[in-house]
Amino acid sequence: MMTINQNKMNSLLKEIVEKLDISPSKYQQAVERYESVGNWLDAESSELKPFNPKVFPQGSFRLGTPKTKYR
Repeated sequence: MMTINQNKMNSLLKEIVEKLDISPSKYQQAVERYESVGNWLDAESSELKPFNPKVFPQGSFRLGTPKTKYR
């Protein structure tokens, strides 16, 4: 059985997570931007093109945690 303190802590943690989460439009904007950087690095005119550069999400985006609320 949960105590009152555990309930308060759970409520507080839930509120923090909701405030830290990003909106679907911000998530999409971030995805578009890192994909754009990858495309720019891999463009025919790029000096890096011969190295076949790839850009991948890192951190929480790789884990998928910024959009948990919107799945």
